[in-house]
Amino acid sequence: MFYIYGCLIKKNIMKKILLTGLIAISALALGQATTTIPTFTAGGASFAVLHNSGQLQGTLTSVSLNATLSAQTGTTWANDLTIITMPTSALSGTPILQVGGDSDFGALETGAWTTGGSSTIGTVLTGTYTLDTPINFTSNPLYSVRIGNGYANANPPTNSGTWTNITATLNGVSTSVLGTTEITEKSNVGVTVYPNPVADVVNVTSKDSKINLVSIVDITGRAVKTVLSSDKKNDLSINVSELNAGNYILIIDTEKEKFSKKFIKK
Repeated sequence: MFYIYGCLIKKNIMKKILLTGLIAISALALGQATTTIPTFTAGGASFAVLHNSGQLQGTLTSVSLNATLSAQTGTTWANDLTIITMPTSALSGTPILQVGGDSDFGALETGAWTTGGSSTIGTVLTGTYTLDTPINFTSNPLYSVRIGNGYANANPPTNSGTWTNITATLNGVSTSVLGTTEITEKSNVGVTVYPNPVADVVNVTSKDSKINLVSIVDITGRAVKTVLSSDKKNDLSINVSELNAGNYILIIDTEKEKFSKKFIKK
């Protein structure tokens, strides 16, 4: 879990984060990084990583967010779901960008969502914020992007919010997996990928260690989709139906090591 400390905010800081299910991150088009999250729960002023340092390339020009408020305490509104850019991988220092949330974290640029201004369960948040000052991630590889609850009702906060069907899109940037040529294919480490070839869903099973995340890399070395498991199981199912037919590599990050497996999308 991640908290912001020492920031200038209206209604102050910290609580707990829970990620339920899977987070799927895709960059199917150059210059766009889209993250989908089935369910996300965060206490006041709490944030989880969308893209860590070194994971984005290009210049961020706008941010789009769609979500539905499914539960809340402490008068958390749908538009308190917040995208924040930090200067490093840690939640310290002055934020570069904050979009969403009622509390002010002292970011160099702030923006608000024009919809979702209600704490009523079922309220839909949808909108796009265009940056006044675009952010160059290629020139600033230490920058990171997080998502969380941008409202704190007290110090320490007692509020929380749960959002479902989240789609967060960063326009002007893309994700990539670096150094994939340095990862050796390992066939005898107790990892199984099936079916292969695959049309819709590919399954990854690790016999010896739990899976942290799996990235799908195309033949150019670009990450087209990444799936993270919040409950760190030994198996993971990934929907690849939207991928074009062709050859791909699964970069599998387990608790013990990282390795690769090839698969064919039909």
